[in-house]
Amino acid sequence: DVAAARLAKVHTMLRLVREEAAGARRPVVYSDVDAFWLQSPLSRLRRIDAALAFSRDGVATAAGFDGKRGFALCAGFFVARPTAEAAAWLDAWRHKGRGGRKSDQVAANELYDENVGIIADAVVDRCPRGAAPAVWHPYSPARIPGKVDWWGKVLAKIASGDGAAFAGVRCSWGGRHK
Repeated sequence: DVAAARLAKVHTMLRLVREEAAGARRPVVYSDVDAFWLQSPLSRLRRIDAALAFSRDGVATAAGFDGKRGFALCAGFFVARPTAEAAAWLDAWRHKGRGGRKSDQVAANELYDENVGIIADAVVDRCPRGAAPAVWHPYSPARIPGKVDWWGKVLAKIASGDGAAFAGVRCSWGGRHK
């Protein structure tokens, strides 16, 4: 069950937030395996005031995309502070997605309110338009072999110092950077 697997991360994050609340009180970061840490975002993530903050998914075809706010919360990269507020939101998220009724991203976006923080694109970006962000979390509808080939080419360009490393990167099902 894909929905159950995706919500397992929410349950794990909730458990870690509760453990940190009782212990060292460090923020807890969730990062999809396909989010490339080009440099550490931790110092910038620690400065976020919100109890819970998500990266943005600005792709109009993204699950949970809201035309009024111009983005969807991206359930693939977020940070939670060890607070009762973050734990309550994560618990509500877990309950909303139970039973496979909703994807984790749709459920998160249905719960979105002004108390949820947004991580700046300079820290985490799905579709960079200029300088490389600290974390690049690419958007790619391709199957795994295509993704690996494509990611490898972009990462090689970044490593070589190519200032146009993100030129041609697919940012939606149909759009590319010029």
